[in-house]
Amino acid sequence: VSYYVGGQFGRGDTGDQPFFLFTALLAKKAGRPVKYKHTRRNSFHDTRQSADYHCEAAARRDGTITGLSFKAYGNAGAHADNSVSAFKHVPQEIIEVALAPIPNLRMEAYVVYTNRIPGCMMRGIGNSQFNFAIGVLLDELAEQLDMDPIDLMLKNFGHEWGRIPDDSLCEVLMAGAQRVDWHKRHRPGAGPSPDGVHKRGVGFSFHPAWHAEWQEWRRGQVQVNLTLHPDLTVTLDAPTVETGTGSNTCNVLGCAEALSFLGIGPDDIAWVPTVDTDRGIRDCVQTDSAVSYLQAEVMSWGAKELRRKLIASAAEIAQVEPAELDIQDGQLIFRSDPQRNAPLKDVLFRGDLSSMVVNLSRPPDGQKTGVPYFATFAEVDVDTDTGRLDVTRLVVINDCGTVMYATGAEAQQIGGQVMALGETLTEELIYDEASGVPLNFNFLDYKIPTLADMPDVEPVLLEVWKGAGEYGACGIGEGAVTCTPRAVANALYNAIGIRIDDLPLTPEKVLRGLGKC
Repeated sequence: VSYYVGGQFGRGDTGDQPFFLFTALLAKKAGRPVKYKHTRRNSFHDTRQSADYHCEAAARRDGTITGLSFKAYGNAGAHADNSVSAFKHVPQEIIEVALAPIPNLRMEAYVVYTNRIPGCMMRGIGNSQFNFAIGVLLDELAEQLDMDPIDLMLKNFGHEWGRIPDDSLCEVLMAGAQRVDWHKRHRPGAGPSPDGVHKRGVGFSFHPAWHAEWQEWRRGQVQVNLTLHPDLTVTLDAPTVETGTGSNTCNVLGCAEALSFLGIGPDDIAWVPTVDTDRGIRDCVQTDSAVSYLQAEVMSWGAKELRRKLIASAAEIAQVEPAELDIQDGQLIFRSDPQRNAPLKDVLFRGDLSSMVVNLSRPPDGQKTGVPYFATFAEVDVDTDTGRLDVTRLVVINDCGTVMYATGAEAQQIGGQVMALGETLTEELIYDEASGVPLNFNFLDYKIPTLADMPDVEPVLLEVWKGAGEYGACGIGEGAVTCTPRAVANALYNAIGIRIDDLPLTPEKVLRGLGKC
């Protein structure tokens, strides 16, 4: 039995989450319920999979990229949790949804066991590492070709089932460029410095989104129960454990839209909030940034079945053929005799007052449609005396296909920047080199951003790409962290003309790059 969970992906997440197995085995052996308690200290037991990337690019003078080569060395830590996902599966996905137009690709990855904390299934697994590496490479390539980096991206990147330039990528990058006045960007290190100390810069990063419905086929059946009562209220059983992302709000909104022919809204829908494996249907596991639309897609099918059942029942009550009836805005429509039109509720109350139940189960649509894109644009201010790097503004643009719940989506875009900026500027585990013991294994010495450290964040939601299904939506939650490190690093280079290609971007590294440390 599960109610609400206070977070996921990077907060107490351990990939395969073995504590589920531990508690089940202990409960079986003890014959009593067993509760697992995860402490704040336990949150350090798994980290993002660290990696060193060595990259090469080849291009013609017109900006056509003819080859990319990546060699990655990953630090698995004490045991392999999700190393294969980070260094094999994720790059393979990126190839088909972003690098498809490039004719020559070579990728190698080597993962090493060390006396370190294991790398796990943390938010944006594998994508954040790859994005930072390829982003620095492409920014440098654009400079050597004397091209605008945006033009370079539009000329070369897209998915296997699309065309170049990609409509989604074009709209995303143009939306960001417009908001930061990209056309006014100065050359690296050449910007004005009124006080002789502070320098400003701008940079961006883009990435393919994940996951579209076709990438979720491995989930198997997605299940939903719809129960319509005679007063046209609905009980929705679409079991998903809420982790704070608003996925269950998406379910209610999706249900209301699918049943809009009944003339009802979200307030008429009672969502069953508790996942219970004894009495309920299979839950839709809260992973892969996909839950916001998977069950809503199933509901659109369920609504068609419910409409068919309603018309059949109303036809029996009204003593007409089902083909004579339709339902619009909660009204029963008599096609050949509009004078008989009546509120559907009134007609149902003339029946036996039984509720109608639709049980639906289907796998995600496997039709391959590619994915949309997202991007982050960053503006930074650098104090060249102290090395302090302040991110003054972030513009986060996501093409969602269909925005299922705008407030929740924007919350993902903005909230994700806390984790993203932490990884960019301050978050780092310090180890004793002799013993391998982590020295800042606490939330005092492990520095995460506070409210005082956050810049202005402008969320932008677009609906350009369209996948399969009723909504053709794509997730955005994990990707909220992916582009920020690269965007800030490129903005830092634009400000001071010095590249720093390892994270976090600390004042010490900035001063060292400037030759002052």
